[in-house]
This record gives sequence, structure tokens and C-alpha cells, in this order.
Amino acid sequence: MDCALRALDAALAAIRPGHPCAAPHAAAQAVIDAAGYGPAFRKRIGYSMGVAFAPDWGEGALLSLFTGENRPIEPGMVFHLPATLRRYGAWTVGASETVIVTANGVEPLSDLPRSLTLR
Repeated sequence: MDCALRALDAALAAIRPGHPCAAPHAAAQAVIDAAGYGPAFRKRIGYSMGVAFAPDWGEGALLSLFTGENRPIEPGMVFHLPATLRRYGAWTVGASETVIVTANGVEPLSDLPRSLTLR
């Protein structure tokens, strides 16, 4: 959980207007790789939400915070960032935030705590 939280914080810090959409993923991936959990993180760090990016199962209209996505981040964009680590069949842990991009970074759209809940 500590690694997921640190990866999420790194990704959130990398979301700035003008930065490429790949930057938050690279920041999170660096934290995860340094902690030795690279194989447990095989997805993008985030994706767009909102009226301009209506969800669909094919995800053709979504904007990914992922490697190779060079579209610049802009104020007003909304992203969900699930920093989730998985060892399939053994465990899953993660933390997430939904944020709106501001002129200076991001504003979380929730004030829920990021504490660990065991199930």
C-alpha cells in the first residue's frame, strides 16, 4: 500500500498543464519499479473522465495517462488515477484519486482518506 500511495503522489505531482499525458505514468512507474513491484503494475496510471470523454468498453475516446501519449495536459481536464498493484491470485492493493487539472496542478474531487481497508 505504501508503494501504491507513493506512486499515486508521484503521478499527481507530475500532472501540470503543458506536460505530456505520459509524464504522470512515468513518475508512478519509476516509484513502482524502484520498490520492486514492476510486474505487479501492468496498466496505465490514469484515464480521462467527463462529458468530453464519455466511457465506452472499447475506450476509443478516452485519453490515457500512459507511455507514449504525448497530448499535452490542459486545465479543465479530469482524470481518474488508480494506482493499483496486483499479484493475480494472491493480492491486490491500490489507492486512487479523481482530479481536475488546474492552472498549477490538480485539485482532488474528493476528500476521502487514502487508508488501507482489508477485506
